Amino acid sequence: QAEYSKLLENFFYNMKIYRELKEHDLHRNQQVKLDLIQQIQNLLTVESVKEVEKTIKTLQNEWEGTGPVGRDGWENIKKSYLDCVRAVYERINKYHDERRTAQQDNIEKKQILLTKLTSVCADLSALKTTKEWEEKTKEIFDIQGVWKLVGFGPKKENEDIWTLFRAECDAFF
Repeated sequence: QAEYSKLLENFFYNMKIYRELKEHDLHRNQQVKLDLIQQIQNLLTVESVKEVEKTIKTLQNEWEGTGPVGRDGWENIKKSYLDCVRAVYERINKYHDERRTAQQDNIEKKQILLTKLTSVCADLSALKTTKEWEEKTKEIFDIQGVWKLVGFGPKKENEDIWTLFRAECDAFF
């Protein structure tokens, strides 16, 4: 009976220690996750979107690698995390949408410049004097100067329109 009582006492002592360790781990995990949420919220103030993209992925991996938390606060923590991540990704998507719009505008500007260049180079046989050739050359240099100031467009479209523009310039010169 004495041995049974001692084993029973040791068992419940070990169970108590296990519960305390488990509660400690749950509390520590909760603190880690709350810190991650705070770091994600801080990403909304970072200027560089590229840095935000890289950091959010790292923080999400840390979130997934962190162990479980207690059931009592889990729903609020999870909701806060999802709201913060959603806000960061909305900012990232907004930035990329603005970039795509700007690139599309640049392609349209380049298309207008290509049309203008084509009209300038349309009737080269009508040029008789050196002065007329110099004026046309100056117009083409002006168009090329504006072309250089216009930003990039989507890669495929940008390469296609550049090829056409370069061909028109080469044909003139």
